Amino acid sequence: MGIGLGQPPSGGESKIAFMDFWSVTMTPNITIDTTPTDIALPSVQLPDLDIVPVRVIPIIKFRKLENSFAGDNKIDGGQYIQVHESVAGAWTNAILIPDDSLEIPQDGIEGGDVIIGADIIAEVTLMNRTYEFRWHDALADGDVIGIYDIQTGLRVYF
Repeated sequence: MGIGLGQPPSGGESKIAFMDFWSVTMTPNITIDTTPTDIALPSVQLPDLDIVPVRVIPIIKFRKLENSFAGDNKIDGGQYIQVHESVAGAWTNAILIPDDSLEIPQDGIEGGDVIIGADIIAEVTLMNRTYEFRWHDALADGDVIGIYDIQTGLRVYF
């Protein structure tokens, strides 16, 4: 969990604080191939704190990308990492993975990255809840992109 202070979006005098909450576990690896598939990612538990979120930003990080396709490979079509509250929430688009992103050469291995969503998740308004993540309709140009040691997070502004 991280914490920080920043200027409010309005530029006013008061400060807005944030805390980062990460999934306790990592998904060891996922594979993205030429068949659109929903892939479960680690969930994030928001603790029982006496705060009211005013803005929530999703985060995903991974250690490594690997291409086992006999040619260059990349994401096929714009796709979303989605989030929902585990009991009653509807899936909502949270992080855009753009078309042709995560490009990797034939038989290549690349270092991982952190992707911070640009979308504010309006559905995440309650603490003391578990929020599940998934990669919706994951699809690659060729078989197979492997993604390793995936962790998800929520940056909660209050």
